[in-house]
Amino acid sequence: MPEKNQSSNVSSQLFQALKTKIPSTQSSKTQSHRIMLIPVGFGVGLTSVALGLLHTCEQKGIKVGHFKPISQPSRNSLAKKNKTIDAISLSQNSTSVSLSYVEGKMGDGLHDVVLEEIVANFNAFKADHDVIIIEGLVPTPRQPYAGRINRDVAQALGANIVLVASPGNDTAEEFEDRLEVSAETYGGIKNRHLIGCVINKLNCPDQEEFGLLPKEEVENDFNLNHWLDLSIFKGRHFDLLGTVQWEIDLIAPRVCDISNYLEAKVINSGDMEHRRFRSVAFCARTVSNLSLIHI
Repeated sequence: MPEKNQSSNVSSQLFQALKTKIPSTQSSKTQSHRIMLIPVGFGVGLTSVALGLLHTCEQKGIKVGHFKPISQPSRNSLAKKNKTIDAISLSQNSTSVSLSYVEGKMGDGLHDVVLEEIVANFNAFKADHDVIIIEGLVPTPRQPYAGRINRDVAQALGANIVLVASPGNDTAEEFEDRLEVSAETYGGIKNRHLIGCVINKLNCPDQEEFGLLPKEEVENDFNLNHWLDLSIFKGRHFDLLGTVQWEIDLIAPRVCDISNYLEAKVINSGDMEHRRFRSVAFCARTVSNLSLIHI
């Protein structure tokens, strides 16, 4: 499908950029390359970027592993139904420290104890991997301290940091300011271990106006060059490693996905592997009570 090709191209672009950056910052040739993906805000698509990079490495024959230092409660309804999908079962280590445990230790002033446990878990996991993708905590209203923890974990594991950001409704200039402020948490854009940024969900429609699933493509005057030419990426160390443009086909679920989730009995499969949901209708028994809701 076309969206898979685009995702693969973006992941390959990110992989090639990292390939040129990491050797100059890695301390030892015998060590596995450690890349920590850290989100700049909530809803940036961190897992999607991690999964794309993991898949690209596997396609190129690289021994790659995914390590999640701290397990964060998921709001994903699929996870709650114990569905086995790649994006949820992405992490290969079964010894993640729980977030509630981390919060308890931090409240007792035992932050260093948590880091020691994370390092011990990582050392037990890292064998036989050429590249390890480390997934950072996502900042939420309940976990505003995620940036500090991500910074300390990256330092403890000796990882190179890649920021994953989404502009949302920001202009290019507003996004640049926000990105630069976020980078200060990790030593600023001159820190040689902060190697760059991936911009995800470029050209995403305003969710407050169009909802999570617009019925059709939203036209605007989007210009990718405005984002590629940001001055923050013209320095010596901090690079734009990849961009992912928003596409409605990457958002709209396939009929087969919904069917599998509902464990529905299929009467006529048709082209359910390629047809996608564009809207959801809630129907009453009478036509006058019919309402159409676009999600």
